[in-house]
Amino acid sequence: MFTINATLGIGWASLSFGFFVFIRYVIEPLTYFRPSINRQTNSSIPSPYIRTCFTYSDEERWQRLNLLISWIHAFITGVLVLYSFWVYPELYNDFVKHVNLITYLTCSLSFGYFCYDLCDIISNRRGSDMFEIILHHIV
Repeated sequence: MFTINATLGIGWASLSFGFFVFIRYVIEPLTYFRPSINRQTNSSIPSPYIRTCFTYSDEERWQRLNLLISWIHAFITGVLVLYSFWVYPELYNDFVKHVNLITYLTCSLSFGYFCYDLCDIISNRRGSDMFEIILHHIV
């Protein structure tokens, strides 16, 4: 059985970060499809100071990709939270002090996602446009 410690959390958060990077490249072809035909702009974002593997030149594709990955994170986290409430009914009584493996891994998964999304936003120079999202991720 696993013991809940910082090493497990850091490892799971690192795996989560890598998982979302992998998912990004798997679902990237879905961003070529436009949700509406009437909006056809060829706008590009300015070149960021630091170009990374997350940097996109097409703003609409980046927004669609970011939204898809956010939905995947929300779905996985939602399923894990519902599962933990179902398996551990004592969780209803104390949200703060009740710790089990599922809830710990769910928090670590979310931490990895927040780190991934923060890197994605910063590398696409959306920090000034999305200050509230950056603050949300930091908190």
